[in-house]
Amino acid sequence: MNTARRWYIYLVCAISLHAVTWAVIALLRNLLAGGRGQITFIAFQIATIIIALPLFLVHWLWAQRLARRDPAERDAGLRGIYHYGMMTGFLGPVVANTFSLFAFVLWLAVGRPGYDASQGYAISPFQDVLYNLIAIIVCVLLWFYQQRVVTEDMRSASENDSHAVMRRLYMFVFSAWGMTMTTMAVIHIFRWIMFQFGRGSDVIGWDVGYLMDEVARLIVGVPLWLIFWRQAQGLFNGPGEAERESALRKFYLYTTVFVAALSAVTNATFILAGLFRRILSLPSEGDIRTPLPIIIGMALLWVYHAYVLKDDAAHSVESARQGGVRRLYLYLIAGIGLAAFLVGLSGDLSVLIRSFSQSFGNALKESLAWFTAALIAGLPVWLLPWRQAQVEAVALTPDGV
Repeated sequence: MNTARRWYIYLVCAISLHAVTWAVIALLRNLLAGGRGQITFIAFQIATIIIALPLFLVHWLWAQRLARRDPAERDAGLRGIYHYGMMTGFLGPVVANTFSLFAFVLWLAVGRPGYDASQGYAISPFQDVLYNLIAIIVCVLLWFYQQRVVTEDMRSASENDSHAVMRRLYMFVFSAWGMTMTTMAVIHIFRWIMFQFGRGSDVIGWDVGYLMDEVARLIVGVPLWLIFWRQAQGLFNGPGEAERESALRKFYLYTTVFVAALSAVTNATFILAGLFRRILSLPSEGDIRTPLPIIIGMALLWVYHAYVLKDDAAHSVESARQGGVRRLYLYLIAGIGLAAFLVGLSGDLSVLIRSFSQSFGNALKESLAWFTAALIAGLPVWLLPWRQAQVEAVALTPDGV
């Protein structure tokens, strides 16, 4: 019965609070930031606040009263899901609107007009800035309140496993978001710099406006990543063993390494194929300036997180679940590398066989270039993790078994 009651209370709280939040944001935007402002929209937003706000307050005060009376309510896993889910729901729009705000300000700095194309009418720069600031301020205030409630819960009782899992998930989601924004910004800025030189420097879309978007992405992504990643590192280096034994941390790290390795190898295949096309006197396709920044960015990401994994191994004993995540990573990488190697090998053999019955024209040269590139790119991706897995498997230790 308590579980059903919790589901009811926290679902109503989540739905009603988000309804109030976005009704307040939309209302303030309409009144202050040059929104459309029709009476129908304003009336709907006011009606939503009038209905949803009391609904939220009644159920949230009920949930807080139950939590104060019964420690089991405060420690319930569903309460942790609600807390971190709501914090995610508030912080996500803060990140998105902060990026839009910085992008717009930087565009203005390079002479871009303050025009909102999605709205279809011109608004002043101040109104456009205020449009994003309203969402940021409202969501930040609610995030701080939710964070304070979480702190009070942790002060009243020690953090249980379900709350710890939700905290880690929340932390790694935003760390991954910031890391992705940072990596993509570095890749795109490097690509923009490369496209300023040589053939194709006048390609549409590579103007200074494109650069300002990526600078804004970097400005938001770097602190977002560092804040949450430093928090994760601080917990790992703390006195508690739970963080060092967390399988979710290992899943985050190995997933990052896996994606970075796969992206780097895929784009290396494109470069190798282009190189072989040139060797075989085929007309060039694509531009090395497109995949090369991806290889560099993903390689940096790969190396850093591989170093973190090595450092983790030196400071903690691997748990059974962490070992399972590590094996999954090793065999996935080895399987992808082996698949690429076999596709390249069988393709090259196919080209060789077909060359006996037909002339070695452009079609066979094209196939040879791509299959050889896949073979060369896939071979180290298969051999390196497979050799590591084999060494561990044949070791005469309990871990080897």
